[in-house]
Amino acid sequence: LIKNASILMIASIISRIIGLIYRRPLGAVLGSVGLGYYGYASNLYSILLLISSYSIPMAVSKIVSERLALKQYKNAHKVFKGALLYAVLVGGVTALVAFFGGGILLPANQQNAVPALQVLAPTIFLSAILGVFRGHGCCRLWSHGRYAGNRCGRSDGAFIHAVCVRSEPSGFRKADGKGQA
Repeated sequence: LIKNASILMIASIISRIIGLIYRRPLGAVLGSVGLGYYGYASNLYSILLLISSYSIPMAVSKIVSERLALKQYKNAHKVFKGALLYAVLVGGVTALVAFFGGGILLPANQQNAVPALQVLAPTIFLSAILGVFRGHGCCRLWSHGRYAGNRCGRSDGAFIHAVCVRSEPSGFRKADGKGQA
């Protein structure tokens, strides 16, 4: 437990250091006016990102874990698919609002920030979807909604999940316990 907490703490510190480091070259490239536009776009982006993906990983993780603990594998898979549909709809609508409605949402005197918001808009959609995969945990469900065991880390991305679900890597047990997947 202490080892995992220390790894998370170190990762958080590194992430914050990277966040501090990129600001200086970005300011040099964009200049003070460009950085101001980026700031407006970033503030609106943060709010829209919060709307589209806030607490999805935690909710999916809790509900899927409950279903798996009760050995309701098909229900766990249904929860996952429902959460994925929710993320696609809400994340998609929010990303479209950011992309096409940025001119309305940003102040009238900051319309030059619209392109920055439009560049960030697709990440709103992707963050919502990846939040579902992060909450679900990679390699939890086998292809037909059966439990395969959580052998991968919880924060592995959608690519790892797709590889674990669609391929047959050695070392994973099928839900029926017969042989390796």
